[in-house]
Amino acid sequence: MTDERLERIESILQATVVLTQQNREDIAQLTREVRTIAGSFERTNECLNQFITQAESDQQFFRNEVTGIRTEVKRIVEHLFGQSPDQEERLAKSLAKSLINPNQFFIQRR
Repeated sequence: MTDERLERIESILQATVVLTQQNREDIAQLTREVRTIAGSFERTNECLNQFITQAESDQQFFRNEVTGIRTEVKRIVEHLFGQSPDQEERLAKSLAKSLINPNQFFIQRR
């Protein structure tokens, strides 16, 4: 081989070493960024799980409250109007229309 060819090969090898080092640095940087993003996803997932758990708890609380209100309204109706099934049924239907249906409320929110 001639000196010129050897110098050309040496130049190519040096460029390869530089590019390899740059690639290693880029890979290290990307790895750090991926870990950062993965950590952010994990924290976001934890927050979402907490939010969902709280929403389910709130949903159950409101269902219980509405059930309690309906029970109390029924007791008041029975107290005011006695045990007349016809009057009680008409008033209960009228009141039921004005009360929130907890299932309907939460389905609409989703």
